[in-house]
Amino acid sequence: MMSLLTVFWLLMVIFGTIGGMRGWAKETLVMFTMVLALFLDVIITTYVPGVAAGLAAQPPAAQFTVRAIFFVVLAFFGYESPAISNALQGKARRERLQDVVLGVVLGLVNGYLLIGSIWYYLHINGYP
Repeated sequence: MMSLLTVFWLLMVIFGTIGGMRGWAKETLVMFTMVLALFLDVIITTYVPGVAAGLAAQPPAAQFTVRAIFFVVLAFFGYESPAISNALQGKARRERLQDVVLGVVLGLVNGYLLIGSIWYYLHINGYP
C-alpha cells in the first residue's frame, strides 16, 4: 500500500503538468475557486446555524464525505468553467515559456489546495 505522502506528491506532479498545459490564466481562475471553496467551508460551518452540530452528529466517514464532496464539486466547476468559455471563444494566442512555467507553479498551488484540503479533512476525522 502506498503512503499518503507518496500519493500527495504524485498528484502534485499531475496538477503541475495540468497547470503547465492549461496556462496561468485558467489556473488563476481555479485558484480563486479553491480559495472560495475554503472560505465557504469555514463560513458555512461557523455561521450557519445547525451545520456544525449536524456534521458533528455524523460518523467521521460521513463528515469527511460531505466536506470532500463539497470541495471537489467546487473544484470541478472551477476547472470546467474555463473550458466552457474557451469553446465559445476563438483560438487563443500561442503560449510562451514563461506562461507555461507560471502555469506549472499555479497548478502546483492548486494541487496543494485541493489535495491538502482533502488530506486535512481526513486528518480531522481521525484517519490513521
